Amino acid sequence: ANCFDLAVLVAGRHLGVFLVFCVIFPAPLGAAAWLSARPAGGVLELPMHGRIAEPVHTLLLQYRTLRHGHPIVNGFSGYVSPLVAWFREPGSPGLEPSQVPHVLRGLRSIGVRYVAVHPRQFSDVREGQVLLATLRAQTDQIEDVHVSAAIVVIQLAPLSAPDRWRDDQLRPIPAGAMVATASHAAERLSRAF
Repeated sequence: ANCFDLAVLVAGRHLGVFLVFCVIFPAPLGAAAWLSARPAGGVLELPMHGRIAEPVHTLLLQYRTLRHGHPIVNGFSGYVSPLVAWFREPGSPGLEPSQVPHVLRGLRSIGVRYVAVHPRQFSDVREGQVLLATLRAQTDQIEDVHVSAAIVVIQLAPLSAPDRWRDDQLRPIPAGAMVATASHAAERLSRAF
């Protein structure tokens, strides 16, 4: 179910008249409720640039974190991380369909657990639809999907260790097989073990 959030800002006073800006945004409560019940993890909101002006769009997404409780990758602050800058660029390789599998793997490796796509917010709506279809096709990296009228939230599968690191494949190395040397303070080398 969708309802609306209301943001009111008193901007200043001029000639005895208060200037009040009142902005109403649709709030995807179904997606927020779904996210709030999910495991911890970062959320990447896409697009990072689109139909709504950049600062307003980002502040709105940041406000919505109060509903779902997850940190977002593209929060608003005085610092723009390289990841955010990369996704913000028009024509970003991160949004290139052929790169999506690699991008998802990279996002999973840094703790991003959710990708929230607002297809109608892309400047080019077709670009948003293609990206969403490409993301959803990565079934080997997806654990769950929530679809509502304005947003699709994709829950990424946790990244598991490569097969070579599985416990059943590890074998102990006997202490007698190890040799350690030190260029300085060799008498303290045993403390490292």
